[in-house]
Amino acid sequence: MTEWKCVGASVIGNDHVRREKPCQDASAAIAAPRPAGIVCDGAGSAVRSHDGARAAVREFGIFLAGMEPMFAQFLDDELMPSDVAQGCWRHAATCLGNALCAAKKEVALREDGTKKPEDYDFTLAAVVVGKAYTGFVQVGDGAIIVREGGDNSVVFDPEKGQFANQTKFLTEKVIGTDAFKTTVIPTFHLNGMLLMSDGPQPLMIDLGSQRPGEIVNQMIDKLSDGGMGREDVIRYLSDSRWFKDPRGGDDKSIVVFARGEKDGDMDPQPMKKDSEEKKEVRYELRKRR
Repeated sequence: MTEWKCVGASVIGNDHVRREKPCQDASAAIAAPRPAGIVCDGAGSAVRSHDGARAAVREFGIFLAGMEPMFAQFLDDELMPSDVAQGCWRHAATCLGNALCAAKKEVALREDGTKKPEDYDFTLAAVVVGKAYTGFVQVGDGAIIVREGGDNSVVFDPEKGQFANQTKFLTEKVIGTDAFKTTVIPTFHLNGMLLMSDGPQPLMIDLGSQRPGEIVNQMIDKLSDGGMGREDVIRYLSDSRWFKDPRGGDDKSIVVFARGEKDGDMDPQPMKKDSEEKKEVRYELRKRR
């Protein structure tokens, strides 16, 4: 039976290394109870956004387990009308948004009672895969790409403000507005997906046309064939191309999904402890400076 494979990673950007700032991105590729992925990019102006992004990723895994009975009812039901599935997913995504906001408040109170929840702000891009429908939710300037047949497209236009580097972040006020974007796509149509923060976008998406580059197909195909793991994602995001291009200095996150023919091929995270991974990436970045 065809199964989904997923893999992903977050890598600190050279600009953050140079300014001795932490990696403000966090991500996860989750295999069970169903394929799912999340990318959160902490607000550059929020002093503890890296903690908020990590708290959101942890909460996402907890949320998936708790919502599994509900997901099974509408994401896996092939007889479910699409408009009903859209409404059910919108409700589930709203619950997710509220859960992530609550996690942000909790970490603010636990780690430093003097900080406000907005000091932990982050963007959101997430996907939950079902047998019949796949649900997507996005807030801010990340990107979600889907491959239907051989054609790649961006699910939502990134939410950009009037000025450069201005975007929306997940807050209780944003949930319920047009900036809180949700949709479902029949899973049958999909054979690949990719989530990313805004960091990799200049070299992976034509920002004018929002057309994904060929690297997206290459990653999906490689993962489908079993030739890509988490270390390969880290290697790509730390490659010299990001240091040669002035747009490549931001933190970068990617989560890739592909259909494959082998059972049990998913690559759940983490493959190594976060602290070990960050030391390795920081060392590689410093060597290239």
